[in-house]
Amino acid sequence: MPKKKKGSRGTNKKKEVTLIEHPLAKYKLSLLLFDGEFSPSKYHDLAKEIGMILSVYMTMGIKMEASSKRPVVVAMLRSGLVLAEGFREVNPSARVGHIGVFKNQNTGDAEVYLASLPDLKRREVMMLDMNITTGTSAIKAIALIKKHQEDCGDKRPISFGCVTAKAEGIKNVQDTYPDVSIFLLSKETKEESGKFGYFSDKVFGLN
Repeated sequence: MPKKKKGSRGTNKKKEVTLIEHPLAKYKLSLLLFDGEFSPSKYHDLAKEIGMILSVYMTMGIKMEASSKRPVVVAMLRSGLVLAEGFREVNPSARVGHIGVFKNQNTGDAEVYLASLPDLKRREVMMLDMNITTGTSAIKAIALIKKHQEDCGDKRPISFGCVTAKAEGIKNVQDTYPDVSIFLLSKETKEESGKFGYFSDKVFGLN
């Protein structure tokens, strides 16, 4: 079973952070950290398989009846794209959205350069990205999704799935949006720092 970190108590009680410690997840993560080089297709398959694992854990608490609305999976560009492929292997009827965020080099702020979301009414939203570093991109994307939810008058739970996250990023996301659940395979250590940042480049053959 995944380990869960309890959030703070009070009116803004933080949702739990779920650390996925399934042996298969650990194995995939070890391949990701492998010092050698794989082909882009190998990295692609690895990311897709990780997306499948995230899908299973992120959908554990939702209804999957025939009459239920299927969830929306939102891929954060660019590394979230392949994770979303794996998610849909397990949940093929899930709707798909895309959000692209970049850091403005002049202001240092996170800015949205692309947002394509399906109807969110009566649908739980599950976001996917490779990692959470400072959390600024995740926070910007969550704010956008919450605005869309307000526009359709239906605020369903939002969860964020990633391969790894830094403690700083987790804290920033939880402090801003304590109602968002976070799922991850690993909390990034100093030794691992930087090893995940170029993973999407490897997936798309850009590195």
